[in-house]
Amino acid sequence: MFEPNMLLAAMNNEDSNNHSYNHEVNNNNNEGFLRDDEFDSANTKSGSENQEGGSGNDQDPHHPNKKKRYHRHTQLQIQEMEAFFKECPHPDDKQRKQLSRELGLEPLQVKFWFQNKRTQMKNHHERHENSHLRAENEKLRGDNLRYREALANASCPNCGGPTAIGEMSFDEHQLRLENSRLREEIDRISAIAAKYVGKPVSNYPLMSPPPLPPRPLELAMGNSGGDVYGNNPTDQFKSIIAPTESDKPVIIDLAVVAMEELMRMVQVDEPLWNSLVLDEEEYARTFPRGIGPKPAGFRSEASRESAVVIMNHISIVEILMDVNQWSMLFAGMVSRAMTLAVLSTGVAGNYNGALQMTAEFQVPTPLVPTRETYFARYCKQQADGSWAVVDIS
Repeated sequence: MFEPNMLLAAMNNEDSNNHSYNHEVNNNNNEGFLRDDEFDSANTKSGSENQEGGSGNDQDPHHPNKKKRYHRHTQLQIQEMEAFFKECPHPDDKQRKQLSRELGLEPLQVKFWFQNKRTQMKNHHERHENSHLRAENEKLRGDNLRYREALANASCPNCGGPTAIGEMSFDEHQLRLENSRLREEIDRISAIAAKYVGKPVSNYPLMSPPPLPPRPLELAMGNSGGDVYGNNPTDQFKSIIAPTESDKPVIIDLAVVAMEELMRMVQVDEPLWNSLVLDEEEYARTFPRGIGPKPAGFRSEASRESAVVIMNHISIVEILMDVNQWSMLFAGMVSRAMTLAVLSTGVAGNYNGALQMTAEFQVPTPLVPTRETYFARYCKQQADGSWAVVDIS
């Protein structure tokens, strides 16, 4: 009697425990459904997958390896949410609840779907922008490389030399321009003398001054200017004949050779110079070619002098190359002078490379007959910046 009652009580107690356990399992299932929905919405790519409520065995520690079941949103739900997303990417709580009622979803599912959709669109835009920026960067890199190559191979339009922006100083640029002008001058003179390439200078026909009518030495104290000869200076200048076109190339070539010889003589001291007088024997050994043979009846005179002139070097060059200024400055030894022809005007702005034919009438002293000369004057700026003026007759 006693034992069956105890067994029945135990069974009733077990049923009560089972009922409580089932109630707890059902509650756990409902809670698990929401948690699974949240987990599913946060981890799916399109936000269209949600977890279906699991059984109580999912929470049972005796069944840890049982897989969860998932389901996707229907195509209609996705289309409706896509259309709503285009109109309003950030719906408020009221809009989410209304949309969830229309689609048969939980408001939390709708919320997470929109969050995932916004993240997806953001990532898509970032990838598209990165791809566009990468392509733009490659294009700019190619343009930069092409411009660098163009700058490396660029040449100055004025001097023709290589140049690069930011790598050439002002002085260097001026030197390049000067070199360009010098090359143009060399080309011009070389073109004129090209007809005579291979011919020694000594073979050129000598250009002697045209004969002037003989005049008696009529010097008188107090006479000056054109009256020193006792006749009109204009008539005397008319007897001078300007060089012909065939003579000009020869004159230019002789002037260039004379300039080279002058610069060598300036830089050499002994034994070429005995103090201030030229050693003719040493000169003949140093310059065996010479400018040309010495005609019969002529004699050589050569001396040098150094002096400091308180004047700008450009002004001195202008005086020597301007026949009026030159004759006025040396009025004590030059009675009259004129320029017959300008064979080369030189570089624009100065007399570098200028070549002129000049006739000169000198009266050094009343006791010595007048010297009449007919010469070419050539002006040249040297590489060190110095200027040289040479006369060749």
